[in-house]
Amino acid sequence: DVRFRPRAEVIADDVLPPTDRELVRERLQKFAERQITALIEPLMKLEEAEGFEGLTRGIAYRLAENYGVLPRDGVAEDVKQLGQDDRAKLRALGVRFGAFTLFLPALLKPAATDVRLVLWWLEQQKQGTVSGDVPAAPANGLTSTAADPSKPEGFYRMCGYRLCGPRAVRVDMLERLSDLIRDRVFWKPRIPEEARPQGAVEGGGFTIVPDMMSLVGCSGEEFEAILNSLGFRAQKKLLPKVATPGAKGQPAAAPVAS
Repeated sequence: DVRFRPRAEVIADDVLPPTDRELVRERLQKFAERQITALIEPLMKLEEAEGFEGLTRGIAYRLAENYGVLPRDGVAEDVKQLGQDDRAKLRALGVRFGAFTLFLPALLKPAATDVRLVLWWLEQQKQGTVSGDVPAAPANGLTSTAADPSKPEGFYRMCGYRLCGPRAVRVDMLERLSDLIRDRVFWKPRIPEEARPQGAVEGGGFTIVPDMMSLVGCSGEEFEAILNSLGFRAQKKLLPKVATPGAKGQPAAAPVAS
């Protein structure tokens, strides 16, 4: 794919003869291709996807087309129809099937993200949808960041983030948050005396616990906005108050998301 192999150009005045300029360009081209291949090799393997057919090939193509980060809702029906063997083939190439995003975790590393962002930006420049220098990706280590509305559409996704209300949340952290929530919503004791995990609510739903907020690096209204963007809604329920020595159990109102 030419998107993954941009052409190098030499900017030089007439001091450099045309023959020498082309030699320099060829060396730059080889260097750029080696660097790009080394950093986004999983994406290039996915783009080639030898031996894939039907839906599997289609999903692999869509993932490559989206530089390795693909919102699940755009391919939800195709994913539902994938057999276990087809899923295994994609997983073997590094694909993670998340609740909200299909992505390649290896491509979320800072160096790979920078390369994908530059390649995407060059493609957008060709199409005339962006101009100027490539914006910097969110600082390394941030699990979420305040969303900047001035950034072009698709920018945060190229950086490995998903827009969730006022914040952009890293897609792998969002999946870990989803796992925490699912473990509590569908929790059942394996043995009668097993303690209910913090945040799990009898009858369904869950209450927000610190571990959830720490995953995405925010709390309060911003965290509630993230949950709302994912389709969760807050309800008020009376929950039993945690018993303490010498105190009588009293019902207490607590927000429950479902």
